[in-house]
Amino acid sequence: MIRSRRMWAASALPLAALLALSGCSRGAAAPDEAESVDLTSGPATGHVTIWAQGVEAQKLPEVLAPFLKENPDLTVDVTELAWASAESKYQTSVAGNTTPDIGMLGTTWIANYPQALQAVPEGLDTSDMFPSALEAAKVDGVSIGVPLYLDTRVVYYRTDLAQAAGYDTPPTDWEGFQTFTQDMQSKAGSQWGIGLTTNQTLSFSGNMALPWSAGGDIMNADQTEWTLDSPAMNRGFEYYKSFFDKGIADPAGASSDVTVMANEFISGKTPVIMNAPFFGPYMTSIAGDEFNDKWGVMTVPKDKSSTSFLGGALMTVFKESKNPEASWKVLQYLAEPSTQLAFFKATGDLPATQSTWQDDALTSDPRLAVFGEQLKAAEITPNLTTWAQISSKGDQLLEQIARGQSSVDDALAELQTFADGLGTGR
Repeated sequence: MIRSRRMWAASALPLAALLALSGCSRGAAAPDEAESVDLTSGPATGHVTIWAQGVEAQKLPEVLAPFLKENPDLTVDVTELAWASAESKYQTSVAGNTTPDIGMLGTTWIANYPQALQAVPEGLDTSDMFPSALEAAKVDGVSIGVPLYLDTRVVYYRTDLAQAAGYDTPPTDWEGFQTFTQDMQSKAGSQWGIGLTTNQTLSFSGNMALPWSAGGDIMNADQTEWTLDSPAMNRGFEYYKSFFDKGIADPAGASSDVTVMANEFISGKTPVIMNAPFFGPYMTSIAGDEFNDKWGVMTVPKDKSSTSFLGGALMTVFKESKNPEASWKVLQYLAEPSTQLAFFKATGDLPATQSTWQDDALTSDPRLAVFGEQLKAAEITPNLTTWAQISSKGDQLLEQIARGQSSVDDALAELQTFADGLGTGR
C-alpha cells in the first residue's frame, strides 16, 4: 500500500545554522563503508517512508505499484517536498534525527551528508548505469546514493530561424557554432545569437561545458588540488567571453526566470540556449503543439570533445532508517532498467541505466537521442563541502567577464586563490 502527502513548509532555521547542526561543515567526516544488507532473502516487509520532490514524488506511487503488489506486506508513505525548501528540510531532519527512511537528494547536495547516509550495499546492482552518474553518487570514493534520473545540458535552437540563416543543422565545432549564432542575428533577425547565463546560481557549473570540452577540469584526478586557472580552463572561458565581446550574447546574461527564457526563445529574441530536458515540454506548454516543429537540440559544440554538465537526483537511505533492508529493496527496484523505463514514461526524466536508452520509447524521438548521446560525455562537479562556495564565487566572476570588467586570466586567478584558501573540505 502507498500513501502520499505533501510537506510544503520551509524550515525557520537559517542555512548556516542547519549546516552547523548537522555537521555539514568544512571538516565533515567521510562516509562509512557499506553495511551488510541482504537484498535476496524474500519480499520486503514493514513500513518505509520516502521524501521526494516535484513530479517525481507525485509519480513514485504509480511506479512503485508493481513492486508493492509483489511485496504485499510492505507499506510505503511518499511525502512531497517543495524543491525550494527541500534541502533545508533534509538538513533539519538530520539535525533532529527525524529523517525519513529514503530521501531524494540532488546530486549537488550529497557532499553535505557524508555521515547521515548509509553506503550502498554491495549486492545492489548498478552496473548498467552511466559511469558518470555513479561518480555523482560518491563522496570520498564511497557510494551513498542510487541514481534515480539524470539531467544534462544540450543546445536548444530554433530550426525555422536556422533555416532562414541558411542552416539545415548547426555546425558542431566551436568556430562554426559561433558563426552560426552570429548568423542568427544578421540573417534571421534575432536580437541575440545565443543566451548565456552569468551571475546566477549554478551559472559557473552549467557553463563548465566549455572548459570541459577544451580538456579542462575543476580539480586534478585525485581531487587533491584545484585546477581552475589551467590553460584549458582559460581556453574554455575565453570562448565564453568571446560571445559577449562580439555582441552575440547579452552581457546582462540570460534570464534566470524560465518563463522569460522560454518566451524569449519562442519569440526569436534569443534563438539558441543551453538548457535541460524539461525545457522542451515547458515551451510546448506555453506555445502550444504548433511550436513543436520549430525547435531542435544538439550536443554542446565540440573543441577537443563535446562535454556537458551532469546533474540529476539520487535516492538515498538515511542512517536513522527504521527499515533499511526494505528501503534498499525499494531502491534496488528503482534501479532496474525496466523500472527506469517506467519512471521515464511517467515523468519524462532521463533514465540513469544505459540499456534503457535502447528502448523504442527513447530511440524513436530524435531529440531524446541527443540527450542520450550527451550523457555519454557529461561531467560532474566535485562532491566536496567547499564546492558550493567556490561555485558561487565563480558565478560572480562570470558576470565580471561578461560585462568586460575582468579578463579571463584575472578572474580565474582570483577563483583559484579563493579555492586554495578554502581547500577541499576534507
